[in-house]
Amino acid sequence: MQISYFLKSIAVAATFTLLTAGVAQSAFSDTIMTGTNGPNNFTNGSWVFSDTFAVTANSTINSLGYYDNGDTNHDSHMVGLYDSLGNLLASANIAAGNNYSNNFDWKNISAISLIAGNTYTIAGVSNSDDYGYYGVPSTSSLFTFVSAQYNFSTTLIDPQIAPQIIDSPFNGPNAEIVAAVPEPMTPALIGLGLLVLIPIRRKAKP
Repeated sequence: MQISYFLKSIAVAATFTLLTAGVAQSAFSDTIMTGTNGPNNFTNGSWVFSDTFAVTANSTINSLGYYDNGDTNHDSHMVGLYDSLGNLLASANIAAGNNYSNNFDWKNISAISLIAGNTYTIAGVSNSDDYGYYGVPSTSSLFTFVSAQYNFSTTLIDPQIAPQIIDSPFNGPNAEIVAAVPEPMTPALIGLGLLVLIPIRRKAKP
């Protein structure tokens, strides 16, 4: 009887493991900028545009992007991710039209971990391509938008070097932030341990 109950417990635990693993592996993501076009697009020299954001939940950045209004982008664009001390954490040279989606070109990078409570900045070089006024930051549970800056430059530079602060961000650099998820086996193993203990506890009763 005890063996039969024990085997049933293992079967239930195995099912619980599979179901929990499937749920735990699901994740969601948000981009810093929504991709909504502002009323104006301009090109008047090469600029470095940057957006600073505060991370509110542990997460990762897996891809960087740069604005592409769909008909005038011809250059590739250097985009970088900086920490609050100005250290370059990751960068990518994004070709026009590469993985185009929602007014941005994208390039995958090795995942960079973002820590809740810290601030980071993405920066990108416009070169001779259009940039957009009045870009719209995303509203997200993963981060909050802090500020936008720009500098005149033909190369990627630390966005914290004498920046010009603006009220509304430009459509320039972008990044996709992915929510961190627990290891899929962790909750499942806890459930397995609890179920295995049930028959042992029953056997131990007088």
